[in-house]
Amino acid sequence: MRIIRLFSLALFFALVASSGAFAIDEGQTRPRLSESVIGFPNSTVNLVPLTSGSGNLKGIACIFDSDSHFRNQLVDIFVDGGSAQTLSNDAVFYPVESDGSGRTFTGYIPMNVRFESSLKVQLRRSSSPNVYYEADCSASWGLD
Repeated sequence: MRIIRLFSLALFFALVASSGAFAIDEGQTRPRLSESVIGFPNSTVNLVPLTSGSGNLKGIACIFDSDSHFRNQLVDIFVDGGSAQTLSNDAVFYPVESDGSGRTFTGYIPMNVRFESSLKVQLRRSSSPNVYYEADCSASWGLD
């Protein structure tokens, strides 16, 4: 009985340890970098067009133009054909660049989002406020 219990515990821990290994990226993806600019209200722009295959979304960064203080940029992430998971990047929470241009930079926002069949990342601008301002975003991602 004691041997069966020890074997069961060893099997359980082996399964738990191996299932977590599939969720991480061990650096085996082919790296990609995508960049897009959005400016007009009530519009969408693909940051990462629809992919096929497995991989990893490593992170996102956005730079807002100097007129964008108190503006917001929505980033929709579609994993494996699912519904959008939305990030809301509000320019007021990020520092202004020190080069004198007045732009706001989010810095690199790490993600580590694993996808098995597809990935799509879009920049979305709502109709409110109905004002033109630019956000230049980039995404680091890779396919297995």
